[in-house]
Amino acid sequence: MARPTLSIHEAVRLDNRDELALNRAVGTDINLRDSHKDTPLHIAADLGKDVAADLLIAWGADVNAQDAEGRTPMHLAAAQGHIAIERLLIAASANVNVTDAEGLTPVLIAHRQNQQEVFDLLIAAGAEYDFAPEVEEWVPAPAPVETARTAEAAPRRIEGAFRTWTSASSAQIEAEFVDILTDTVILRSPQDGIFRIPINRLKREDQILARGLAGAAKPRLVRREPVAPGKPGGMAADLLGPRIGKQSGWTLLEGCRLKSDASNDGDSFHITHQGKEYIFRLYYVDAPETSMNFPQRVEDQARYFGLKTQAALEIGHEAARFATRQLAGQNIIVATKWEDARGQSSLSRQYAFLTTDRGDLDELLVAEGLARIYGMPIDNSLGNQKRQNLKRLESKARQTRRGAWTKSKTIVEEAGTL
Repeated sequence: MARPTLSIHEAVRLDNRDELALNRAVGTDINLRDSHKDTPLHIAADLGKDVAADLLIAWGADVNAQDAEGRTPMHLAAAQGHIAIERLLIAASANVNVTDAEGLTPVLIAHRQNQQEVFDLLIAAGAEYDFAPEVEEWVPAPAPVETARTAEAAPRRIEGAFRTWTSASSAQIEAEFVDILTDTVILRSPQDGIFRIPINRLKREDQILARGLAGAAKPRLVRREPVAPGKPGGMAADLLGPRIGKQSGWTLLEGCRLKSDASNDGDSFHITHQGKEYIFRLYYVDAPETSMNFPQRVEDQARYFGLKTQAALEIGHEAARFATRQLAGQNIIVATKWEDARGQSSLSRQYAFLTTDRGDLDELLVAEGLARIYGMPIDNSLGNQKRQNLKRLESKARQTRRGAWTKSKTIVEEAGTL
């Protein structure tokens, strides 16, 4: 057998895939530390070697390994703006809220380094961030001078409804969205007063909404309520999954069917379309595992719901049964961008939204308390709307004690503090 001529760290630095493969073939530790306590994945994340990162993750690299300063690969990729690697790490269930030795999270580093694209991706993936600890006021925008009071001088009005906008210090204003100018959100009150606030001084949900509205062709604040999960009368074409699938770069497969397979679970399914078989993994959500093949993932899932490990596994089986009931015998619409979701099958697996006339499966699972909001997001206004839908459904599932929330220790503890 040929021996590698480069160390595994140097192979990553030089993007030498052959040397990487030789290192693996001779049994080099995939998480080997160098003199700075960096693993090969740290090097790949810092230098933006996304092919090497993909290989290392597929070979079992520790996505949450911390270097001498407590930084994970996600910290390093965030600092450099390597969004492709951040996507790989999120898909591999890396911890988006891990702190380094200074107490910094990846999203805070992205913010400090002005890596807006990475920042938005991490927020969409569930990163927590206190945008503005200090108190701020809603600042009236300067009134235009009399001579310039024309339609062009005034901020353009966007059709839509008024809503309550909340700042990070909980100050609120009733207003409609107008525009974003140089990272400042412009809002109009019912009395036609114009107010401005830096976008990073809004609470996270309002930041996401404002960016989505600004990026749309015709920003609108009218937010049609989605069809309630499990409620008859909704047409699949009106739901977010198929709407996302109509965007550029996406594929919409209609008339798909569920194929019975032992590997189907709560969020990953064998699907057939026109005689061809696919495996699709849901965007945004993660149903609990049904076995201890991945113990760390099971522990993370149990912690999310406030359950013991065995209870989490039971919810995983319940989620698999529920998903099968929703999909079996139904015409399924699949929206996919063919992003690799990895998997242990010889058949490749891609991320997708799965929809029937009963609803988007991701929303149905969350509404029943059978999946956590955790997984690969998408970066656009419809993706942000999808996340907001899921958060509302999860909040209701927690309140009504559905699924995993029925036995949640977290809810019991919260109730005890009231």
